Amino acid sequence: MTDPPPEVSVADAVADLRALNEAERTGSPFLVLRSPDGRQHVRALPTEPATLTVGRRAEADVALVWDAEVSRLHALLERVGDDWILVDDGLSRNGSFLDGAKVLGRRRLRDGCRLVFGETVVTFHDPADSQSQPTASLPMGAATVPVTPTQHKVLVELCRPVNESAKRFSCPCSHSSMSDTINGPLLLRPHICGRPRVPSRRHWAAP
Repeated sequence: MTDPPPEVSVADAVADLRALNEAERTGSPFLVLRSPDGRQHVRALPTEPATLTVGRRAEADVALVWDAEVSRLHALLERVGDDWILVDDGLSRNGSFLDGAKVLGRRRLRDGCRLVFGETVVTFHDPADSQSQPTASLPMGAATVPVTPTQHKVLVELCRPVNESAKRFSCPCSHSSMSDTINGPLLLRPHICGRPRVPSRRHWAAP
């Protein structure tokens, strides 16, 4: 059973708040966590591309030496462009969690994200990200690629063998049947360039 966290005095709470304000004024991303003794730790993150290690080893960039449920090499934090990415693709035994969901692979961090390694909670802060607007998502069922009526007919004919579930192993439609469906049967098509289209011998019935 985990011991309850120690109480934080008023003086310590004021000092913690001052440290957070100073970190936010830099405009750079940073991490905030508490050790078992209740002390707050603010870890500034690099502003250039970098890869940081999270683990129980003392030499880790984010060292959680007190947490027995954290692996020696638990996860990675990568800066890609202006963003920070949490990476855990099987490095840890107990997994890493981001806002309550287990991380399988790579997850982009946003301002205020709650990371959990073992029993240690780490909060990610990015003052610049807090001012940006999230990317809007397309509504469900939105037609992102418009198609013409002719293209729609072609798609219907191509999908017809799949839709005809009663006929197993149906073959796709031929070029001639596709043409007949789109333009109409050969004998019923309008004149082209002012001259009637003369059907070939194969269109006449045998005597």
